[in-house]
Amino acid sequence: MDLPLFGDIGLLALALALVVLSADKLVEAATHIAHFIGLSPLVIGLTLVAFGTSLPEMVVAMTASLQGHPEVGVGNAIGSNIANIALVLGACALLRPLAVPRAVVSHEAHKLIAATLLVLVLVLDHHLSWLDGAIMVLLLGVLTTRWLWAKPAEVESAPAIAAVAAVEAGTGAAVAVVAPTAHMEATRGHDAEASSSSPASAPSEAPGVSPKPVSRPLWRSIVYALVSLGVLYGASEVFVTQAAKLASALGLSDLVIGLTVVAIGTSLPELAASIACTWKRQGDMAVGNIVGSNTFNLLGVFAIPGLLGGVDVTQLSLQRDFALMSALTLMLLAIVWLPGRAARFGRATGVAFLALYGLYLFELASS
Repeated sequence: MDLPLFGDIGLLALALALVVLSADKLVEAATHIAHFIGLSPLVIGLTLVAFGTSLPEMVVAMTASLQGHPEVGVGNAIGSNIANIALVLGACALLRPLAVPRAVVSHEAHKLIAATLLVLVLVLDHHLSWLDGAIMVLLLGVLTTRWLWAKPAEVESAPAIAAVAAVEAGTGAAVAVVAPTAHMEATRGHDAEASSSSPASAPSEAPGVSPKPVSRPLWRSIVYALVSLGVLYGASEVFVTQAAKLASALGLSDLVIGLTVVAIGTSLPELAASIACTWKRQGDMAVGNIVGSNTFNLLGVFAIPGLLGGVDVTQLSLQRDFALMSALTLMLLAIVWLPGRAARFGRATGVAFLALYGLYLFELASS
């Protein structure tokens, strides 16, 4: 017997909570395993953790495509990018004006603009094919590999970006990555102030920061990872099923549900992480979080419906959803690249972003 509508919404919310929580625990366990293998915190942050923070979007997109609702995956990727800028960054700027050192995000901004242009070119024929998806994943692999082979001068801001990925991943990953990163930053600052002292005299730990993750037996981390993976995929199945059921009950399309309920739900980790960074006056981490997440959503999450059979992209979606995503991206990058020592996101910017998002939701509801 079908649950009443409020029961469906409750089950949808529970499934979403399990998706986000299990993804967090999976990344935490995988991070500990990587430490046992001997990977550095920076490499973990830029690869494993950065990949893991997009697990909710990726798994939901894959599950939706396999269940015959690829439009949910498309809406998830595009809607998440719109929500990340207009809702998440708008809320952060409204909470506290952000001044972001340009060097921290300018490198990643080039990746985002390249990903956005590539996606727009590939969907101009109104169809996302497996070849299109393969091209996106290939570019994502190239961009990720470039980080690992970059010269030291090119990764000057990499610790901040690694810390962003860890904060977004959750408490466990933050212990494993943010703490060592903070330790490296503190040590580098100490060395700059006391360059005459020998390396041996440098402090082994930053005050209040442990450079090592919480100790845990390897077998336990492996069990945690396997259990979390099982819960993640099971919860995503329920989440997509309930989202499609809700869309049918409300007379909405799969695309609109993906652009709203699914997109906002899977963007909650970014919202929580960015607000936490903003509250702690870490504007560079808040903005870097959005830029990096949007790049991965375009090249990793959006590629999945194409790889799993393809999906049509309507003219309306191109003119409304893709156009807004592109416009918001250009607005974000314009602020980042404005002349000056730092990019500034004031409360006026926050109000403008939130107003645009409100108008967008109104347009979706009335269409």
